[in-house]
Amino acid sequence: MSIVNGEGLCYGNLGTVFYSTGEYGKTVEYIQKALVIKKEIGGKQGEATDYGNLGTVFQSLAEYVKAQEYHQKTLVIRVMHHIMQT
Repeated sequence: MSIVNGEGLCYGNLGTVFYSTGEYGKTVEYIQKALVIKKEIGGKQGEATDYGNLGTVFQSLAEYVKAQEYHQKTLVIRVMHHIMQT
């Protein structure tokens, strides 16, 4: 694992903590930071996971259109790259 990928994973983990505490603004902020890194390194599985996590956050905020958009991005990446759910 590269240092950059590890940084992305840490941002994602922090986003998960903020989600657990109901701090959805910070959740989105940290997952988006993780997503930027995943895109830069070409980590499609991580990218799909981050999109799915963003979808879950927006679903919790009752922003269903945004949630659907992010979950759709997850689906497209997983199908195009044959990524199984882990």
